[in-house]
Amino acid sequence: MEIVPFSPELKNVFVELNKAWISAMFKIEPADIEEFSLIEQAIEKGSQIFFALDDNKNVLACCMIRPCENNEWEILKFAAKGMSTGTGAGSACFKACVEYAKQKNADKIIIVSNKKLSQALHIYKKFGFTEVPVDKEKFPFERGDIAFELVLNSKRNMTKSEKISVYETVLPQIESLVSGVEYGISSLANIAAVLHRNLGCFWTGFYVVDGDNLLLGPFQGDAACIKIPKGKGVCGTSWQKGETIVVEDVEQFPGHIACSSLSKSEIVVPVFSATGKITAVLDIDSDCLATFDDTDKLYLEKVVEVLKCYESFV
Repeated sequence: MEIVPFSPELKNVFVELNKAWISAMFKIEPADIEEFSLIEQAIEKGSQIFFALDDNKNVLACCMIRPCENNEWEILKFAAKGMSTGTGAGSACFKACVEYAKQKNADKIIIVSNKKLSQALHIYKKFGFTEVPVDKEKFPFERGDIAFELVLNSKRNMTKSEKISVYETVLPQIESLVSGVEYGISSLANIAAVLHRNLGCFWTGFYVVDGDNLLLGPFQGDAACIKIPKGKGVCGTSWQKGETIVVEDVEQFPGHIACSSLSKSEIVVPVFSATGKITAVLDIDSDCLATFDDTDKLYLEKVVEVLKCYESFV
């Protein structure tokens, strides 16, 4: 199988493949017709279409990506021959679109789809996309009843509505991952992974309480400080005070421990056991200033609430 970009001789194949796919599941809408008529213009403006070809140069699948406003890119017109090739052609085309957006330094990739397309939804989630509300003003297709996004560039802080959407999506995932797990460190590792992937921050992880120190626990990101005394730095202070600390600029926090010069803002949330003992702290760092606010505080405190079943992590 070979993945190739758009060429004029593949235009009709792209149109017919998508028309067949849309007609089989839904109906062709005026916006579809307009998009099919403007393919060359879209390519000239930076869009790209990737095709998966078999050994005989037959098209198995195709997928388009185009630039939108605010450095966001949209994946659209994702179709496979016969709806399901079983060859991985669809995933390969989709991956090519994601990589193309990364090469263009996109901040975010968005997708509007339909809940009936279970196979496509599986692919989106496999690549780390998270569900978000459908913006019908931007995407007026009647068949669009579910949307996804993948944040690629953490340099742009999320809006409040974007944060709420992400947290409301990941909270049930985290609760499911922790439920019934006896080994607490495993739960910390999974939570760090889910938050890091979906929040797109510079560093996400836990420090666990051991005597008078916090010891580095499971994390995602660059190498970090191994031991933090109680009352020292943002993490140690959060532990000592027993409260969440939001820091808009780490350079302005007295006694900040600089594990990395790339860290610009930070939030630390204490983890309480069922008996009220602090067992760890959740630490998230951003390479942008003023990334965290009361929305993060509210939802991250809900996140660590699922860890109250553990009396210790060491």
